[in-house]
Amino acid sequence: MAFSKKVAVKVAIAAGGRCCFPGCRELLTEYGSNLSEFAHISGDKKKSARHDSSLSEEYRQSAENAAAMCLKHHKVIDDNPEDYSVVDIHEWKSKHEEWVKNNNKTVDLLAFKIKEINELISRGDIGKAQNNLDFIEEIAENEGTEYHAQTLVLKARCLRFYEKHEDAAEELKYFVQKNPSVILTQLAYAEILLTFGNSEYLREIIKRTRH
Repeated sequence: MAFSKKVAVKVAIAAGGRCCFPGCRELLTEYGSNLSEFAHISGDKKKSARHDSSLSEEYRQSAENAAAMCLKHHKVIDDNPEDYSVVDIHEWKSKHEEWVKNNNKTVDLLAFKIKEINELISRGDIGKAQNNLDFIEEIAENEGTEYHAQTLVLKARCLRFYEKHEDAAEELKYFVQKNPSVILTQLAYAEILLTFGNSEYLREIIKRTRH
C-alpha cells in the first residue's frame, strides 16, 4: 500500500525531495504522481521486506516508517532485505535529513519543481502539474514570499486552463492585497481581471512600477 499524500509530503519536505540511500541523493522528480518513491522501512504486508508483525498498521503507514527513495534503490533494499536492516535505513534517513537541513537543499528542490511545473502547464499536462503543486505548496509557504508567489501564480494558471477565471482570481486576491510589492502576483491578478474587462488595476500597477 502506498503512503497517503499527507505522509508523502511530510517525508519529501524533510528529505529535500531526494533519495536517502547512501551516495545517491537523486531528486525524486516524479513525486507527486508516483508515491512508490517512498519506501516502507518496515514492510506493510506480511511477506514484504523487513515486515514486523508487532507494529501497528497506523505506524506502518506513518512518516516515521517512510523513507524517500528513488525507484532504483527502493527496489534494491526490498529485493535484498537481509543486507538492509530497519536500523540501517533509519540511520540513513536521519543523516540525510540532517544534511538537507544544514545545506538548505529544500530550496533546490523547490526551484527544480517550479521549473518542471511550468513545463507541464506549457504542455497542457495540467493534472500532473496540479499534483506536483499539491506537494510543493507547503514547502513554498515555508520558504518565503517569492516562492509562495510563484506557486500561487502556477495554481492560477492551472485554473485558467479550465477557464475557471473567478477561482484563479480568488486564489491570488488575498496574497495580492497582503503583498502589494510582489509584481509577479500583481501582474497575474491584473491579467485575470482583464478577462472580465477590468483594465484599471493593470494601469495602477504600471503607474506604480514607473515611480
